[in-house]
Parts: sequence; structure tokens; C-alpha cells
Amino acid sequence: MRTSVYHRRLGWLDRLPAYFTLAEFRAASRLSPDAAWQTLRQWEQGGSLTAAGGGLYLKPGAALRWPPAVHRAAAGGGYFTGLGALQMLHRRPILLESLDLVTGRRVADAGVAGEVPVRRHGLKLGGFSGGILRVTDGGREIRVASPERVVLDSLAWPGRFLGIAGVVALLAGKRPRVDAVALLELVAGWGSEAVRRRLVVTEKLSNLIGVYPVFADGRTGAVQVTPSEGVTPCGFAFAGLARLVVTEARNDTAAKAAAGRA
Repeated sequence: MRTSVYHRRLGWLDRLPAYFTLAEFRAASRLSPDAAWQTLRQWEQGGSLTAAGGGLYLKPGAALRWPPAVHRAAAGGGYFTGLGALQMLHRRPILLESLDLVTGRRVADAGVAGEVPVRRHGLKLGGFSGGILRVTDGGREIRVASPERVVLDSLAWPGRFLGIAGVVALLAGKRPRVDAVALLELVAGWGSEAVRRRLVVTEKLSNLIGVYPVFADGRTGAVQVTPSEGVTPCGFAFAGLARLVVTEARNDTAAKAAAGRA
């Protein structure tokens, strides 16, 4: 009995995770866009797979821990962080309310109605993968931030993920447990300017702010100069690890008075 070309191609499903996209199928099969779409359409009609919506397909009989939104977002690369990542690492299934996906490029949110919303953050990873776990669900490798990496991400990008209250609660809590040694190792190995040691110099006459990298041996690197948004920058304070709040000395009298009170 002669079998159809679509039936003979069913073996290709073994190369794919339980949830997969058209792009992933094309990469595995090397079919043209039209041939790949026709193949998936025939398989769907024959009951060999199910269209899960939003460009996602599901193989039958798959035992999955996480919902389609996780697999759809993970197919585009990046890693999950924030509260959603902590919930994903929980041993028992938890209803996810929202997810934060960090990618190395700017991407638009592409949520599907009725699914867990995914906020995509086009932040530069800087090649730093410390504290990012690799877990598998339905044959797909998914990258999820460890509790220590969640703390680091939240401090490096204030307001993006966990707020200060959330970070404090995470550090003080027992579940999930944050390993202090692992957190310090992450900070030491972080390649982002948000966490690297810096020496800041404000120049009132030129209205410039100079930032010098400070290396482990105490030497400073090349200065990065940024024009101040206001005039006569004077004192400053660090707000988190990536933000500098600068005060202004509007005139010499005010500056001397401030210095006298210091």
C-alpha cells in the first residue's frame, strides 16, 4: 500500500519538542515555507498534531509542566527572570500570572489572548550567563534565572522586575532560598557596567559627569564622559546599581553653604 509523502514525513516530529513553531519545523525539515505549512496542515487534519494558537503546534500525548506561553517565548531565545522565573522553579505547579523574558535585542510584546502575558525586555546580556539554569520541558530546553540571578537582574535594572521590597523579601525568605555565596560570585563575575565598580567625578564648570571603571588592582580605566542634564552638577547618590541621582549647585554661594553644612 502506497503511503502519502506527508505520512512518510511524520518521523520528523521526533526531532521537535512537544510544542514547536513553524520556523522550528522548517529548520528541522529544511522544507520551503509553503511545503512546511502544507505538511503541518495535513498532519493537523489527520490528528497527528494540534494547532495550539499563536503559531504554535502541539504533538499528541505530551506531558508538559508549563503552559504554551512559556514555550512560545522560549522558542525566540533569551531567559526568564523576575517573579515568573521564581514560580517556574517551584517544585509544585503554580499558576503563572506573568512572565519576564530577557533577550539580547529589542522585541515587541506578542501575547496571545487568554494566555499568560509575557513582557519582553530587549536588554544586552553582555555574554554573561552566570546564574541562568537550563531546564527541560517537553523536549525543549528553557533558560530560567536562578533566585540569585533574579536578585542581580532586579538590582541591575531597577523597576524592571522585582522592586526593592520584593528583593528584600526574597533575601529574607527561606523559599526559594538565595545562596549568599552564589550571589556574591555572580556580582564578581558580572560583565555589565551596571554592577562593575565605578568612580564618579562631577565637574561644575564644564557641566560634565565623568565615570571611571575601577579594576580589581585599584587602577582606573578610560573615563566615560556624559553631559549633565542640569547645570553645575555637584553632589550625587546611587539609586540602585545602574542609576545616578545628581544634585546641582546653582551658584558658588550655594555650593559653599552646602559644603559648610557637610
